Amino acid sequence: MLAFPTVWACCCWLTLFTPLSTPIAELFMGQGEAFAIYSFMVILFMLVSVEAMKQGEGVEIDEPSSPSSRTSQVSLRQSIIQTLQKFGPQKYFAVPPFGCCFRPCVQPHHITAKQLLWVSRLVRQYVVMQVFVNAYFMWARFTLDPYWEVDAVADPLLKVSGMVAMYGLFVMYAATHELLHRWNTTRKFISVKAMVALSILQQKLLGLLVPLLAEEKNCWVDPEHPEETERLVHFWVTFATLLETVVMSRLI
Repeated sequence: MLAFPTVWACCCWLTLFTPLSTPIAELFMGQGEAFAIYSFMVILFMLVSVEAMKQGEGVEIDEPSSPSSRTSQVSLRQSIIQTLQKFGPQKYFAVPPFGCCFRPCVQPHHITAKQLLWVSRLVRQYVVMQVFVNAYFMWARFTLDPYWEVDAVADPLLKVSGMVAMYGLFVMYAATHELLHRWNTTRKFISVKAMVALSILQQKLLGLLVPLLAEEKNCWVDPEHPEETERLVHFWVTFATLLETVVMSRLI
């Protein structure tokens, strides 16, 4: 988890001093974000396994070469589901950013192993999208003309994929936060979610604020090209993100 703010901080420093490295920095930042979200979900699964075994529902896992290892793993999966179902039926899928819209229509239910499997796939797809799609569009940005048409496709695609991953992470958190309360998963979950949300909001906010300041002929703007504010927006977004990584590293 600590790799997330570390990668973002290094990429922000690199971008501030070498603006031409922005495409590569964005590639690593996106992959770092996807890896952090997926790692957090894996950690939740591991902690649930530990709690299930502590409560006497789990069994000891044998070595992979042992003939009984497959049976033990099946028993562990069953014990995880039984442990989660002890908290009663809940509206697991009525969570942000999509499920909260139809929360009144959702009936409480017990979560199943198949549903947890699909939740993990929702998060895992974001890792695949970041690695392959972002890498392809970075190549297209350098080879195709005009490059902004590439960004117009890549950015919405990755944002939708990221929102789907966050939805899966919300479902997993909703299913485990009571069981894992003593592990302080809420603080870690908020830190990851806040970092991703701030990176989106500050891009929009500064995108509106910087052009307004540019019209006032202040020292932020090149007098010869007052209409060029894209680089200024990116600079201040990067600087703000760098400060946020310091706060996030303390919360994780």
